[in-house]
Amino acid sequence: MVSFPIIIDDIDDIEVINGSDQTTIELSSHFDDPFTTGLTARFELYDNSLAGGVTEIVLFDQDTSGAPGTVTNFSNYVLDEDYVNTIIHRSMPGFVVQGGGFTVDGLADVLPNNAPDAVSLVPTDPPITNEFSSERSNVRGTIAMAKIGGDPDSATNEWFFNLGDNGINSGNPNNLDVQNGGFTVFGEVLSEEDFDVLEAIAALPIVDGRGFFEQGAFSDLPLIDFDQENPVITGDENLVRYQNISLVQREELTFEVVNNTNSILVDVSIDEGNLLLDYQPGLLGTAEVTIRATNLVGEVIEDIFIVTVEDAPPTTSGIDDIIVNEDEEPTIISLFDAFDDLEDNDSDLTYSIIDNTNADLFSSLEIDDNSGELTLTYQPNSNGIANITVQAQDLSGQTIDTTFSTTVNSVNDAPNFTLGDNQTVPS
Repeated sequence: MVSFPIIIDDIDDIEVINGSDQTTIELSSHFDDPFTTGLTARFELYDNSLAGGVTEIVLFDQDTSGAPGTVTNFSNYVLDEDYVNTIIHRSMPGFVVQGGGFTVDGLADVLPNNAPDAVSLVPTDPPITNEFSSERSNVRGTIAMAKIGGDPDSATNEWFFNLGDNGINSGNPNNLDVQNGGFTVFGEVLSEEDFDVLEAIAALPIVDGRGFFEQGAFSDLPLIDFDQENPVITGDENLVRYQNISLVQREELTFEVVNNTNSILVDVSIDEGNLLLDYQPGLLGTAEVTIRATNLVGEVIEDIFIVTVEDAPPTTSGIDDIIVNEDEEPTIISLFDAFDDLEDNDSDLTYSIIDNTNADLFSSLEIDDNSGELTLTYQPNSNGIANITVQAQDLSGQTIDTTFSTTVNSVNDAPNFTLGDNQTVPS
């Protein structure tokens, strides 16, 4: 295989607090197949007796490691339907099968004497620049562009499948990675089943058809239902002929969750390429999650990350500011109503006053731990403003504060008269 998935950015470990919303991770930001965007081609023979007659390949159209110009060139021929009725005109078992250059149609109508009339050349677009790369070697199951000898930038319409390892590691000094600037590999079969069709073609009888068809390229022509001891060609059905070659866009990678060590804590799923993490309320702990990415040829890579759900700190809805007059009765505030905690009961929280900017305004500030009530008792004949900060602490030691103001308005009391001893005023 040539193409393979890679991790372009490891998924970071995730730390959330209890009660957090769903976490969404776009997996295409972390995984890639640098050879392809998921574009594939489907080669359909007329004769499905050749291992099913369908060969599917992935096309290396991505800029990173692919051959985008070559794929565009090939795709143009496909979209123009230039490959309809094209044949495999060259078969060299163990080496290559080659096509894309000739069509055969209506052969039975011109036999026995005018077989060349049924053969047409595929019209060619301008030749393309060679995109050979050693990362895309001519190994078994790959497809590459054919070229004119001695001209690396001469590829047009013809292509070939490699039946064996014909690249730099083949041990052959004339391997296809070296010859003529290297032959540009622009795709590979999706599976062994797809390759079986190519091997079935290579197993067919091979004849020299140059004279019969008057085509110099037909020296190694594979034929179907051909008896070499009683050689008879009856029509198009004797040729390895494609009824259609089409393009299909697929997902470049498929993803799956292959391990989650704590599925009770966090539910991990995948939807349309997004990794979704949903946390179970009220639970704390860690989970190790493994994500596998598989490319179109079945190569895989995995990434592992840790999910940690931590204790959420207490929350507060706040305490309303208080305005009273001098000498009012004590004010009672429910701290159970003012604070909350996902994990702990209200009665399990510890409450304390951590700041009071005007202590002289009160005779006492008291918290009843059982009832969760804060009682403000005012100093007689005192007025002013105090800012009071109350803190709640949960069982794990996390805290939250809230501050409220208390305003005691002055009151103009009626005058008092206190009767004293009788007094004598001198005359």
